[in-house]
Amino acid sequence: MLQLIPLFLVLPSTVSIDFPIYRPSEQYKCGSFLKGHDDKALTLYYKAIDQFIRILSSPFPHQDLLNTKALSGDLNEIKESLETKYEQASDPKNENKKKKKHIVLKQERRIILHSVSLVVFSAVFTISYLVYRLLACCICERSSSGKKASTDGKFDGCTRNSLNVLLALLVLVQVFAAAAILITGQYAEYGMEELPSRLIHCIDDLNLYKRDSDMRIRKLLIDDYQTLNASLTHQLAHAGHTVVDRVKRLTGAHALDTLMNISTNAQDVITVLTDAKGNVRHLNEEASRFEAEFARLRKSAADELLACIEHEIDPLKAMCHKTERLLSSLSATQFRLSTHFLSESSDENLRKIVDANITSALEESNAKFTLMEEIIQQEIDKRVYSAQNTMKMISDDLFVVAETISTQIRQVNFDPLYKYVSLASDDKGQIRKYMQYSGIWLSVVLFFCLSLCTVLLLFFSSNLTNLVCQPLRDPLSRSDVMSLVERYLDIWKTSHRVPEDVQKFLEQRTPADIIRACQRNETFYEIFALDNKYRLNHLKDFEKDSYEQLEKYLQIALNELPEIQPFSTIVSKEELERLGKLSDLNISNINKEALEKIHSLIQELDLSAKAREFEESINNSGGGREKPRAVSQVLEQIKDIQERIADPLRQRLQVLHDNLTRLDTKLNEVQVPISSLIAKIQHAQALLSENVKLHFEKAAKDEFSALIENIDDYAEHVRTQMQTEVSSCKPIGEIAYFSTAALCSKTVDPLNGAWMSMLISLLCLAPIVLISTSLTNLYNKMHPYPK
Repeated sequence: MLQLIPLFLVLPSTVSIDFPIYRPSEQYKCGSFLKGHDDKALTLYYKAIDQFIRILSSPFPHQDLLNTKALSGDLNEIKESLETKYEQASDPKNENKKKKKHIVLKQERRIILHSVSLVVFSAVFTISYLVYRLLACCICERSSSGKKASTDGKFDGCTRNSLNVLLALLVLVQVFAAAAILITGQYAEYGMEELPSRLIHCIDDLNLYKRDSDMRIRKLLIDDYQTLNASLTHQLAHAGHTVVDRVKRLTGAHALDTLMNISTNAQDVITVLTDAKGNVRHLNEEASRFEAEFARLRKSAADELLACIEHEIDPLKAMCHKTERLLSSLSATQFRLSTHFLSESSDENLRKIVDANITSALEESNAKFTLMEEIIQQEIDKRVYSAQNTMKMISDDLFVVAETISTQIRQVNFDPLYKYVSLASDDKGQIRKYMQYSGIWLSVVLFFCLSLCTVLLLFFSSNLTNLVCQPLRDPLSRSDVMSLVERYLDIWKTSHRVPEDVQKFLEQRTPADIIRACQRNETFYEIFALDNKYRLNHLKDFEKDSYEQLEKYLQIALNELPEIQPFSTIVSKEELERLGKLSDLNISNINKEALEKIHSLIQELDLSAKAREFEESINNSGGGREKPRAVSQVLEQIKDIQERIADPLRQRLQVLHDNLTRLDTKLNEVQVPISSLIAKIQHAQALLSENVKLHFEKAAKDEFSALIENIDDYAEHVRTQMQTEVSSCKPIGEIAYFSTAALCSKTVDPLNGAWMSMLISLLCLAPIVLISTSLTNLYNKMHPYPK
């Protein structure tokens, strides 16, 4: 049994605003170099080196080492700060003064200690080995008159084998170290060459973020408010229709529109059904032509296929058999469509609804509501001018706020960063030149100054990792560097003219506070408490007077309705009785079997798909043999029939199927019980004959609430955007991450890998020399080959 009118016919509708999503003009490209796959083994190697550097490193004593002038770039102050300083501890008589260690040496003591130890070990080992060899030669010369041992001792063979195994292991470690030096050297060279361009991309992204933030704030406060303004203007321009429509929905008078829609849909269904039946007759005629074409094709191909089966070899004979079965399957298509899409009783009932001429019968009744729409709209139009002026005043205020914020954003200048990057982009720069040829010189002087090269690289790279890369990767773990950043920030504030409000914001937040807030996904608008100035998170409170005035004018425009007389009758008794005769009419849907038949014919007429499947089948089974002439001719004729007859037929069948599907939807709208609609009209007539003004006032209040709800939606939209999207930390965090990757992961880490590999090679070289010496002595004791 059909249900009553859907709920949406009873409840008042609401209009929600969809603010367009911001689309950035460009994409960030700072991290494009990370799209390739990283070497996981080297990544683990670099992490291990980083942990080793953490053990060697100490916090940077910048407050004791560098004064404010030195931080500002004064070379004389830097030189003076780096000279030997003394910390004096005086006794009560001020007579005893003790020298303390140099501050730099104190901070670098672990790295210097390891470096000096490495150099001393290398020198001592080299000298000791030379002395040992000289003494061994002298002893050998003195004892040359004695008999030389030429046979193995008791355990010499076992010792040789053990030392050979140990030597092989050390050589493998040396091979790893050599390969690591080669790979990390190449990575370091490439990273140094690409570093300027990568950093320039990151600076470009900072400028893009600045433009992005500017455009977002302008869109939010200007474009989105214009969207709200246009929506409110449209609602006010159609408020008369909306109020009357709400009254009709609340009282049940909306059944008038439903009945008129039923009449219109019934007329459309009859028209479409009549056209569909004509199309079916034409399609059946085309189907006869299709069948005749296939019959001729099958008849003409029968003799050639039979000759192929009789005379060709087995693989070709099988192709002809399959072709014959293909023609049989295509000829078996039964193409006869019925015109009985709808039952005869449903068709007759539709015609009764059309003959009842419901639209004309209810036109006079509906005209009363149309007249009321016009009267109410005229009254609203008279009072809406004040509300529109208030909306324009709010728009002007938001425009000023947007311009103020936009001006401050544009004052942020990242261009000086290009100057610092340009120093590293010079092809004649010393750093890049040394990186380019360090592998060649290292190969030449490896045995003479391996330890010295290792120490130099260790001192440079480890300090760069300690003072730059580690703070960039985990800034909150380095309080010494964060305090250094604060000192630089204080210097910048004293050397630049900073607006008073910006000065206030910077004093409220330290760099560590900003980093922690960004990790909590806060925006810069929240971090610097800019809402205390612009109040965009509480927009209606900031523009409280204007919004209250706007609500007041909207309430006046919608609540002061003209005098509305009660409706004596909506539909006359005679018309209701005539409509009552249609209550027992039952209308069914489109025949599902007919729709399925049309759909199956569309698929069966896809001859090209069947031909492709057939060709794939014979190609797979034919072993690459050329198709027989009879088979090729059949496929060509099938393709011709597909283009001339089958494709046009399929297109017309698809149009017919689409029309009948839409028709089925219209039939669902016609199937609303007319008896329930008549009851609703009678109920609406009883309500509107007495307290008609009460119902219109309630509908007007609902429309006023909808307008206020849209204004609240905009205020909430602004708050959400300012807390999540506008001035978001996420792009800045990604730029910082990618910049750190360009500098540290792709440049400094390979340098660390190079000196660590050299250190491993140096430490393995000493035992290799000692083991090789021992093995030489052991092999000298073996019997020589016969001459």
